[in-house]
Amino acid sequence: MFRIPLPSRSASPILGIAMASPYSAGGFSRPQPRVVSAPTLPPRRRKASLWIAAWVLSIALTLVFTTRLKAAPDVVFFGDSITEMWTLPAVNFGIYGNTTGQMLSRFNDVTDSYFTRVVLLGGTNDVLTGVDPATTIGNLHQMIQRALQKKMEVLVGTIPPIYQDNGSLLPKVDALNRQIAQEVNRWKDSGARVRLVDFNESLQNSRNGFAIDGVHMRRRNYVRMDLKLLSVNNIFFRKN
Repeated sequence: MFRIPLPSRSASPILGIAMASPYSAGGFSRPQPRVVSAPTLPPRRRKASLWIAAWVLSIALTLVFTTRLKAAPDVVFFGDSITEMWTLPAVNFGIYGNTTGQMLSRFNDVTDSYFTRVVLLGGTNDVLTGVDPATTIGNLHQMIQRALQKKMEVLVGTIPPIYQDNGSLLPKVDALNRQIAQEVNRWKDSGARVRLVDFNESLQNSRNGFAIDGVHMRRRNYVRMDLKLLSVNNIFFRKN
């Protein structure tokens, strides 16, 4: 049988004439890819970029940490609407509008149960309604005393700033918080398991984190409170 020879790879597909491959030694040289080096940042800018990235990551982790988790169920949060609107507690005994007098009247809800710690945050409505600070401190004193009799650990919070009426009540808030701190220090000096959580300090310069009424707070300020509380006590760890 007559066969037509097929051209080689180096041959012309039409004429069957051997041709030099453009990539062969005798042909054209293979074009080399152009290597472009990545731009590098100066050391100072690189360090700043790493710091910013680490800061953004820490904020993201903090938000996930504090919005997904709840405090341990042996920790009861007790207070007014500031507490009631707080998403951190697993057990939340905050009631809108409560003064410390009303809180004291229902404190059996705390002492008659299994709780080992109480986060006590009251006094905002006392300031709003003109309750004598001495009365407020007396009510807090009785609640602390009753909790200690049940061998509970007591975490007493300073009250947040009140920006209602253009901040006219801020001096009264500061004065009450100083008395709250003094009350806690007296208990600590006696060896009692009472600790101060200075929420007010963590909320300074955070006016935009408050609602339009100047009393209640947005989520960003509750995150500040979460972190402040965690710096004093690991409320995620169950003690009983």
